[in-house]
Amino acid sequence: MNAPRTMLRCVPADFPVQRTRHLRFIELWEPRSWILKIYFHSAHRDQLSREYLAKAKIFIEPQLVEAEQTEPLHRVGFMILSHGAVSNWVMLDWWSSHILYHRIFRVEDMPPERFIDAPLNLFQCVYELRITAFESEAWRKNVVENPSPDIHAYLKAQLNIDV
Repeated sequence: MNAPRTMLRCVPADFPVQRTRHLRFIELWEPRSWILKIYFHSAHRDQLSREYLAKAKIFIEPQLVEAEQTEPLHRVGFMILSHGAVSNWVMLDWWSSHILYHRIFRVEDMPPERFIDAPLNLFQCVYELRITAFESEAWRKNVVENPSPDIHAYLKAQLNIDV
């Protein structure tokens, strides 16, 4: 490693207060001939506000038009509604063969008033990545590497943990 020590920086103030994170599967949602798993990530409580869920669905449904330009199109993916320690987000992910496409939107206020495109290079926090890693493994195992691809088995694979 050739980086000077003065360039490396990692101090406790860079990280929000440590607290339990709740990662919950909420439901299967079927908009526009799609099937999306909906997950909730919370740094606060493990109950998802019905208003947050309803507003996120209203916002995400038209975003699927863009996703429909993907080939091959399976119309399968997942959403993460994140109520984080610092910010709130809605993420839309969908599968095309062995590729995962991703969109992320910042949520203004809680319950949501507006959804705004996230900064270009922003992906996910380490807790949302737990959901994405689980979904990736479920897709690989049940669909990509399965001699008889089984989307229904993928949909049945659901994550519910506290970390």
